[in-house]
Amino acid sequence: MQAPELTLAAAIRDANAKRTEARHKAIRSMAPAFLVEIDKPGPRWKATAGHEDADAIISALFGALAQHEDIPLAALAAIGLGMLGEPDVLDAIEPWVELEGSEDEQSFRRECAVITTGYVGVAAKDGQDAHARACHRRVIERLTTWFDSAFPDVRFQVALALVDVDGSPSEPALAKALRTEDHPEVREALVDALSRLDTIGEGSIKALRDVLDDEEEGPDSLGFEAAMVLAGAHEPCAAPRLLDALGVRHQRDRALEALAVLGPSAGESASARVTALARGLLTRGVTRVRAAYALARILGDEDNEGHALLRTLRWHPSAAVREAVADAQTNLAALG
Repeated sequence: MQAPELTLAAAIRDANAKRTEARHKAIRSMAPAFLVEIDKPGPRWKATAGHEDADAIISALFGALAQHEDIPLAALAAIGLGMLGEPDVLDAIEPWVELEGSEDEQSFRRECAVITTGYVGVAAKDGQDAHARACHRRVIERLTTWFDSAFPDVRFQVALALVDVDGSPSEPALAKALRTEDHPEVREALVDALSRLDTIGEGSIKALRDVLDDEEEGPDSLGFEAAMVLAGAHEPCAAPRLLDALGVRHQRDRALEALAVLGPSAGESASARVTALARGLLTRGVTRVRAAYALARILGDEDNEGHALLRTLRWHPSAAVREAVADAQTNLAALG
C-alpha cells in the first residue's frame, strides 16, 4: 500500500471538490488514509465497520464509482473499495471485464476490475464470518472463469490475483493456463504466479519444462524464470538454463542462488563453471561469495573447495563481502 497523499479528514473533505485533480487525489487517498489511521494493512474485510467515518468514506467511494463519465475516478474508487474489503463493489465492476476495445480507457477499467476483485478476495480470505467465506469462494470462481477472457490484459491480472487470493489451491488452474496460453506477457505472469507458491506439483513442473524446451522461450528471459521456479522444486532439468545464465550479468547472482538450491543435482559441469566464478579476481566480490556458497552445496561434502573459498573471502577488503561470507557460512552450518 502506498502512503496516502492526504489525511483521512482531508480526503473526506475533498471527495466532492470542484477541481478534478482535487477529487482524484481525495478518492485515491481515501482507503490508504483510513488504513493508516486505524494502523492496519489492507486489503481488510469490511475495514470501515464500526468506524465513526464509515458512512462518509463508503458514500464517497461508491459515489465516485458511479461517475461513469470520469473513468479514472471510478477506477480509483473501485480499487479503494477493494482495499477496504467492500463486497458490494464486485457486482458494480464485473461488467468492466467485458468492455470491448483496445483503447487505454477500456483496458484500464478491465485491469482495475480484476485487481479490485482480487483485493476483495484477499480481504475475504481473512474474514471470520460466513459472508466472508462465501465471498472468498465467489471471487475464486470469478477469477478462474476470467482465464477464458478474450483480453490478454484481463488474463495477465488474473494470474497474479488468483495466487494472492487462493494460494496453493490455485496451482492447477495456473498450470492449466500456462499450458494453453499463447500471449507472451500473460505467460510471464503465470510463471511469476507459480514462483510465489511454496511448492508446485507435477502439472506445473510439466508446464514449466515445456517453457524450457521451447526453442524461442527456453533461451529467453521466460526460460530463465521457469528454470528458477523448477530449481526451487529441486528439478535437475533447470540446471542447463541456469548455467547459461552465468554468462548474463543481470541473471548471474540469481542463477547462482538457484544452483545452490539444486546442490549436487546441478551436475558435474556446474562445479567447474561455478568454481571459475568463485575464483575470478575480476568477478564482483559478492558474486564470488554466492559462487563459493553454491559450490559448497553442489559438491556436498562437509568441507570442500567451496568452504575453503569462503574462508579465503573472509579476508576480502570489502565489508559487504565479509558480511556476505558470514551469512553464507551461517546458512551452510544450518543446513548441516
